Parts: sequence; C-alpha cells; structure tokens
Amino acid sequence: RGADIQRLIQAEFGKVYQLNGIYDLLHRLGYSCLMPRPRQRKSDPEAQSALKNVVEQVEAIRAAHPDKRIEVWFEDEARFGQQGTLTRVWAKKGSRPRAVRQTQYDYLYVLGAVCPGTGQSVGLLAPHLDTTIVNHFFEQFAQELGADVHAVLIWDQAGYHTAKALKVPPNVSLIGLPP
Repeated sequence: RGADIQRLIQAEFGKVYQLNGIYDLLHRLGYSCLMPRPRQRKSDPEAQSALKNVVEQVEAIRAAHPDKRIEVWFEDEARFGQQGTLTRVWAKKGSRPRAVRQTQYDYLYVLGAVCPGTGQSVGLLAPHLDTTIVNHFFEQFAQELGADVHAVLIWDQAGYHTAKALKVPPNVSLIGLPP
C-alpha cells in the first residue's frame, strides 16, 4: 500500500513524501495498483511445476493404447444460481421502505469437458453435484467418444473426482491437476 511505502521511505531515508508523491514515484518506476490473484492455501508451486510431466503422461497413455487415437480433454464444473438481493428504491427522505427479500437459494450445476484439438464439447446439467453425478457424466462422455478414441481427461482434485466410488470408463484416462 502507498501508506506503507510512505512509512518505509521516511524510516529508511528520512524523507517525507505525500501520498500523491508516492503514487507518482511508483508509476515512474513502472508499478501499477493491481488486484492480487487469489491463491489456494494448499497450493504447491513445486507440484505445479511438475505439470510439465503431463506431456510425458499423455505419451505413456498413447503407448498403452497404440490402436486408439488419443484426444486430450479438459473438464470442470460450475454452479449457477440465484441469491436474492435488495436494490435501492426511490422513497421520501427520512422514510425506510420495506421490501421482500428472496431467501431461498436455487442452483444448477454444469459439468463440461472440451477437447481443444477437435473443438468437441460435452456437458451435463444437474440439480446437485456428487460422485454419482460425475459417474453419470462419465457415462455420457464415454458414449460421445468415437470407437477409435481414448480420451485423456485433465481435471482438478475436487473431492468427488478422487472418490473411491468413481467409475472411470475404459476409454478414459485421468490426469489430476495439483492444488
């Protein structure tokens, strides 16, 4: 923050700058005020650098299925929903108008996979999300693949992606992303 840099400059160099001067200095040095990207607490930079091994993993899967055409797919899921809110209204000064706020929450889950190589995509809409729904998605996904195709599905490590009840079709191999 600008105020922190202002204190550091005063403590380190004995110079007093106004905040506008601090901001001008930062801009001249090539800095900009940016919103930081969120980082998951469990993220592991070392494991993330191991993503370079994905190419090797895909090649190993290709070697294990020499009679199949290998397609690399990416899968993720999202929740869409509505959460009631209140908005501003015009009213006489000094009054406090009342309005009904919708308090129930309705959601729809979307599971989707896409193959950048072919442009093909597969999706499933579901009222909730758990391992059973992921298994239904796998059934649909496996049927969408050609008979000569073996898919490599790259996805995150959500709990229902690593469950013991997961039923991975024989024409699909999984590669999990690190946290």
